Amino acid sequence: YCQRQDCHFPSEIIDLLAQQLRGDVRLMHGAIHRLQAIERAFGKPVSVPAASSHLQDLFQVARRAVKLPEIEQAICHVFGLQPQSLQSSGRTRSVSQPRMLAMWLAREYTRAAYSEIGDFFGHRAHNTVISAHQRVNNWMLNNEMIQTPHGSWNTRDAIRRVETELQLA
Repeated sequence: YCQRQDCHFPSEIIDLLAQQLRGDVRLMHGAIHRLQAIERAFGKPVSVPAASSHLQDLFQVARRAVKLPEIEQAICHVFGLQPQSLQSSGRTRSVSQPRMLAMWLAREYTRAAYSEIGDFFGHRAHNTVISAHQRVNNWMLNNEMIQTPHGSWNTRDAIRRVETELQLA
């Protein structure tokens, strides 16, 4: 489609579109047209961060609705945990890190309020969910590692694995 439209986006942008807009050709065409308009308006090629920012609303529409139990199930499968461990008061790293990731994913993929997410993951206060979201964002910024039964993964890889699991659900 890009060749027919005479657009020449870097492969990183094409990969971003393919990853975020899987299976929705109409959204893909809309994204390409929007990026072309942005390039014409600013007179320069669009960067990957700019493309991601300008297409955030389309990416949000393309995500399928995810429920809190699905996030819990995906986290438990990827990290080899039992669901009750995410709702426990356990503070070991092997439980607390996946729980924080689950809360982060819940904020990213659902419309659940902080209090609803906190209630689901062991009757925690809404400020605990806010803190978990901020901590995971910091982990990604600092490329921190997360311990799993399968070894250490950086935070972005761990999130990708859980997202892949969510897509299979």
